[in-house]
Amino acid sequence: MSPLAAATASPSPKSGAGPHAAGGASTTCQAYLGHLATQLGVSRTKLDAAALAAAKATVQDQVSSGKLTQAQADKIEARLPATGACSAAIGELGHAKARMAMSGYLTAAASALGVTEAQLKADLKSGQSLSQVAAAQNVSEADFKAKLVAALKPKLDAAVSAGTMTQAQEDAQLAKLQAGDPPLWTSTHK
Repeated sequence: MSPLAAATASPSPKSGAGPHAAGGASTTCQAYLGHLATQLGVSRTKLDAAALAAAKATVQDQVSSGKLTQAQADKIEARLPATGACSAAIGELGHAKARMAMSGYLTAAASALGVTEAQLKADLKSGQSLSQVAAAQNVSEADFKAKLVAALKPKLDAAVSAGTMTQAQEDAQLAKLQAGDPPLWTSTHK
């Protein structure tokens, strides 16, 4: 789970079995769970209850280790299905947060480059990397990183204050942005 996503998004919990509820993947998953329950000598109800308890315990382990805030854990736990351990609830949340994080990152990157977000997205869609856009704007990698961090830090600080991310998550995100190539620096995003 991206800490940047926690700072920029808070998707609402949804109920249901996920995107594969009507498809073959769900049928296969349900068959698997039935076979697993049989192999373990337990009912499907008992298997589902154990899977839910294990998922919640795992999420709370992440809170205890400082990798998630309780608010983040509550959102994840709200999306856990009562049945069907194959549900994509956690995976869906991760993908939604990743999309939100990329959006927040592109907004900050556009600001750091002195272009509009729409222009940056168009440049990236046309196959340019951030380093190419930066070169066209006479912005060095060091200047880009400094401006990027300056643009993102207030959002991350606010997320820490709001309890949607931990200070350790913010520190790790900022360190990651300052070390090595920033995301999309040498690759493209279409």
